[in-house]
Amino acid sequence: MVKPGEPNDYFVKEQIALWGEDTFWCLPHDPRVPYFRAGDRDMGESKRLFNFIVPMFPTQWLKMETVAKYREALATKASGTAIALGVLDVRSPVDWNQEKAPDPSEHWCLTHYLLDGHHKLNAASETGKPLRLLSFISSSIGISEQSEIQRVVDLMRTT
Repeated sequence: MVKPGEPNDYFVKEQIALWGEDTFWCLPHDPRVPYFRAGDRDMGESKRLFNFIVPMFPTQWLKMETVAKYREALATKASGTAIALGVLDVRSPVDWNQEKAPDPSEHWCLTHYLLDGHHKLNAASETGKPLRLLSFISSSIGISEQSEIQRVVDLMRTT
């Protein structure tokens, strides 16, 4: 789990490294919600895939006794499954104020909006255990082309 402004926040670390701070506010983007980082992956050609999971309601709304049950289950059983709607945004700056292009210079951000499995995800995050994610990736929302979505799907199949 990442809280906005923490050192492992994408918007504080990777986004600033590529785009720099906002020129008006001189601050990193504020996602306004805690989110989960679900791994990054080098794609070659100065491209990097970032996976984010965004809960649809705050952690404070979770029933801690349910999270505890999932923690216990994860200690003895295989991973559970959460369900999400995914959106792929492929972005890179038009230009930069550096002599050399940053690496990576293209961010492929796959954001999974969690529909079901909030308690499981929190338990998995707390215990460090894996959790399967079934994500339906939208082909009509997001800044990406069908071929880019297919590339991400193919890449995810190899892991």
